Amino acid sequence: MVCTLTSLCQSVLILISLAKLGTALPRLRKAPEECPLQNGNLLDTILFVQSSEECEEMCSNSEKCLFFYYYAGSGSNQVDATNQPAQCFLYDQCNRKVMKATNICPLNRENTVKVQAFVRREKDCEISCSNNDLCGYYKHFPEKDEHQSMMCYHLKSCSPRVIKNQECPLEKNNYIDHTLFTDSTEQCKIKCEDTPGCRFYYWYPIDYSPAPKYCYLFRSCEGGAAEPHVAMVAVGRHPGHYFLGSKEAESIDIVRHSTVCGEAVPANATEVGRAAAVSEFVNRQVLICGGKDHRGQIRSDCLAYDPKTHAWSDHSNLNEAREEAASVRLGQTMYILGGFVNGSRMAGSEKLAKGDGNVWSTGPALPEPRSRFCAVRLSKTMFAVIGGDTEEVAATSDMKTFDVETNEFVTQPSMTQARKDHACLVVEINDKKGIVVTGGVDENDNLLKSAEWYSLEEETWTSLSPMTIGRTEHGMALIGGRATVIGGVSDDEFLSSIEVLDNSADAESPLGMDFGSVAHGLTRPRYDFVVTEVPLSALAANERNLALCHDDAVLTSAFIK
Repeated sequence: MVCTLTSLCQSVLILISLAKLGTALPRLRKAPEECPLQNGNLLDTILFVQSSEECEEMCSNSEKCLFFYYYAGSGSNQVDATNQPAQCFLYDQCNRKVMKATNICPLNRENTVKVQAFVRREKDCEISCSNNDLCGYYKHFPEKDEHQSMMCYHLKSCSPRVIKNQECPLEKNNYIDHTLFTDSTEQCKIKCEDTPGCRFYYWYPIDYSPAPKYCYLFRSCEGGAAEPHVAMVAVGRHPGHYFLGSKEAESIDIVRHSTVCGEAVPANATEVGRAAAVSEFVNRQVLICGGKDHRGQIRSDCLAYDPKTHAWSDHSNLNEAREEAASVRLGQTMYILGGFVNGSRMAGSEKLAKGDGNVWSTGPALPEPRSRFCAVRLSKTMFAVIGGDTEEVAATSDMKTFDVETNEFVTQPSMTQARKDHACLVVEINDKKGIVVTGGVDENDNLLKSAEWYSLEEETWTSLSPMTIGRTEHGMALIGGRATVIGGVSDDEFLSSIEVLDNSADAESPLGMDFGSVAHGLTRPRYDFVVTEVPLSALAANERNLALCHDDAVLTSAFIK
């Protein structure tokens, strides 16, 4: 080979030498500004970086970094209006992380999002799944497969749908469909298996006069709910030390049965950005109170969010600022309990009742100062406080109930595991009402993936199957009758993922239930946020579909690790 230009010749020779050695040339390109901060792709965040060039150099010097994004802040001190320093984000990829399907992943019509033919490489199947917002898992058949050569399946979930024969309350939020003149329970089961979203079925024999040979199909078996709910996820933190809501617009995620809808809310004069706050749905609006803002200030103000108009407004002020508290609603009265301020835990509480003119009054004092715990409503007059940290222990396992009629706290059986920064939820399992508690950290700050169940009838705690991944500072809501775990932080990643507690195919699973992953997830990783159950009627008319987002929302999904 003859080269006339020395530099060109040298370049060609270098490329030939690398090719002979089988060495791949690394590619370094600037990550797009909207490179998703989703599970697995954020390697590190470096503060007080002086320039984009310095950020690029840091990426090139990192063995795993392939993408970077530089956030400059503003001004000579490189701190912007939200008090965030200039920082450099390092990534190993710039797309969603998805998982190879295992043998238990349902390969059926309901679970399959897309099928591609003539896909030679498994890696290409993985990449196409990552680019499909509805795909959480991929299944590739190699060229040598006799039946499905080079086929690539995009799957929503890796949790088999397990249906049960159970007589459920005939309510609007449960009911899917019914058919007449069905000959047997087995035929009714087949109809449920063929109906997307069906998890329970029940057949009445011909001698049952009110509904002879009727087959009823249900999406859930919860009773007493006047209408279905969605979960609104707001404020909190995400990677890079940001407080969500502290910039131009507040990001709201609406978690539905099978998708998450992202909402960009126009900014106004209200200071939304905060973490470690509390929230409840009161008087047809979401009320968010307290927390810590981006300046490190512990807040005493409460903000109101209208789900129909997507508008924030100033609402009221607590008598005492607090973060890391817990809240609960009995009827139309909201209670805010305990918390943390000025280096001390709090025992005091405040309450706001309908007709109080947005003026908070003193509520029942906790038996001991407590923070980083959870609270749940048990009845019209009773709530429970569970776990957290106190002045005596770094994490406690105890549970206490309070009855507004007796004005007394009563000690109840303790959890099997001491925990703080966990989540709790009242849910029905096998027709029994109780409390599910998930995750958090123990007294030594070890991350927990364990979950447990308290039966209100039997007054005992039972260990459940663990979550698919340990998480803390997460949320939990009841969606479609299922305990739905949302976001949080794990040992090595910020989480946008969602998992649900559902019927198990394993006969050995405690209470016949397992946690399973779903394909949809938050629009971005989020932790230390608030999650509020909102009835469907509180949303705008064009947003009341349980499975789809309206035209202005962003359909999102995320891989659950």
